[in-house]
Amino acid sequence: MAKATTPDWRKYVQFLAGSSYDPSLAIASPEFQVYDVRTSKGIQRVRSMLTHYEIALLYSAARDWYNGSGEIVDAGPLLGVGTRALAQGLADNPGVTRKDKRIWSFDLWLAAGLGHYTADRGQQTGSVFEDFLSVNEDFRNEIHSSPGDLMMMTWNPALPIEILFIDISKTLELNAWILRQWFPRLIPGRSLVLQQDYVYFAQWWVAATMEYFRDDFELLGHVFGATAYYLCRNRPSIEKINAFLGLGQQELMALLDRAIAGAPPSVAEVLRCGKAYALVPVDPAAAAATLAQVRLGVGHDDPVQNFSAITASNAEIVGNVLAAARSRFGT
Repeated sequence: MAKATTPDWRKYVQFLAGSSYDPSLAIASPEFQVYDVRTSKGIQRVRSMLTHYEIALLYSAARDWYNGSGEIVDAGPLLGVGTRALAQGLADNPGVTRKDKRIWSFDLWLAAGLGHYTADRGQQTGSVFEDFLSVNEDFRNEIHSSPGDLMMMTWNPALPIEILFIDISKTLELNAWILRQWFPRLIPGRSLVLQQDYVYFAQWWVAATMEYFRDDFELLGHVFGATAYYLCRNRPSIEKINAFLGLGQQELMALLDRAIAGAPPSVAEVLRCGKAYALVPVDPAAAAATLAQVRLGVGHDDPVQNFSAITASNAEIVGNVLAAARSRFGT
């Protein structure tokens, strides 16, 4: 099977060495995870958990890959910089004529628990939905917004999905919802799946999930901050999805081991942090042994694939969680 031609997203990253910069994205990054978004009402400065690499990938997916065969799902946009990248890409896409409400955005849009990302937002009500709408004011026609608890929603099975951006798989239950509702709507040979929490310790089940379905998806690449993105080769059946959701802890850890073994070295060390984190509540000794195997400083010459800083921060957090657990249970 020939490897898929990936979207040429690097040309939209201004500071990436070797990039023939295309300024169409209209989102500049004055500092890490801070963005100046150009709108019809002027520049809006807003934070995002996404890196400029990931934002460029989203823009390129909507502009250079998307052909309108299905919908675009934007799951977990928060303040909406990534949504704006998708919407700008859709607007700039010359090959798609029907663009109204093709982007489906889902989020609680609550400021609580998100630290400095929302520190100056939502102070009146605790909601940042108005901030999201403001950043995307110029693209209201392209975006269908669904505020609320995803677990209380359903996806119309008649709507195929061509681009699935997942930054909302924050619990095992949400992961199960995503698999049952969205994966059966993917288009074989066409759908892109972007897992934003793949290279990150806290959502370790994302790596286990994609490893289980590895025969159904072709890995296209990893992108710093935390994204792994794929082409759907086969639409997973509901029977296969349910079989995965029935796996126990030991089987999930085996999938993580397989993901670690097959990952690029810089990615593998972050996944190892994730395995240690997963083991903390069930086997602190095994968690400690796994964390001790994490190699710090394993990077990559390409900054897009260099996750060494993520490994260092993840290992520190997991170490603190493990220490707290051992103190609490006297182990």
